[in-house]
Amino acid sequence: MRNLFLFVLSVVLLGGTAVAQSPTKVFSVTTYGAKPDDATVDGTAIQKAVDAAEAYAEATGGRATVFFPKGVYHMTFAIQLDKPNITLDGYDAILSLDQHASSGALYNQLVYVAGEVDGYEAENIVIKGLKLDGNYPSVNNSGSGVGFNIRANNVVMIDCESEDVEGPSFSTYGCILTKFYNCIARRPGTNGYRIRGDEQYILNCEAYDWNNIELGSSNRAILADGMQIDNEFLQIENFYCEMSDTT
Repeated sequence: MRNLFLFVLSVVLLGGTAVAQSPTKVFSVTTYGAKPDDATVDGTAIQKAVDAAEAYAEATGGRATVFFPKGVYHMTFAIQLDKPNITLDGYDAILSLDQHASSGALYNQLVYVAGEVDGYEAENIVIKGLKLDGNYPSVNNSGSGVGFNIRANNVVMIDCESEDVEGPSFSTYGCILTKFYNCIARRPGTNGYRIRGDEQYILNCEAYDWNNIELGSSNRAILADGMQIDNEFLQIENFYCEMSDTT
C-alpha cells in the first residue's frame, strides 16, 4: 500500500512530470562501502553511491534511486546532490553527524541539494524516509548548521526527520516548488523550517522544541522570509508544533 501511495505522490507532487515512469536503477550505499550500525565513517561511500546514481541518470535520461538499508550511518560532512532526477530512499536509516573532518560549505549541512542558485544542476529530487541527527551540541557546532539544505527547484520530501542541528532542521533558499510532506523537525537550534523560495508547501508536518540555542530570539517553528526569490506562494496545511517546558 505504501508503494502505491508514494507512486501517486511522485507524480502529483512533482507537478505531473514523468518521474515515476522513467527508467529507474537502484544504487545501494552498502554496495559502495557504507556499513550501517558500526564505527565506520560512511560519508565517502554514500557520496560514491550518489555520484554513481547521478551519472546513470544523466547518461540514460532516466531516474536513479540511492537506497539506504536500515541502520545508522556515521558522517563527517554533507552528502551533496547536484544533478537532476535522483531519489534518496532512506526509510529506517539515520545519518548521524558524529565528528567534523574540516570546515567550509560541505560541513555546514548534512544533506545539500545544490541547484541553479548555486551554479549546479539538481532538480526533480525526491527524498523519502531519511532521518538526520546533527548531535548538537555534543558535536562541535561549527559544522551542523542545517539539516536538509534545499537549494534546487522541484524537490519533494516525504516522511523525513531532522533533529539536533545547530541551525534550521529544513531550509529552502532561492528555489521554486518545494514540498514537505509528513516531515518532522526536532530540537533545531534555530527554526524548524526556514523557507526562502516560491511555491513552497508544508503539508502534514510537525516541529518540536525549535530555537533550543537562543531563547527569546526571533526564530520560529516556520520562518518564511523572501530572499533570492520572493515568497509569493506558501501553503501550510495540518501543521503541528509544540515547545516543551524545558526548552
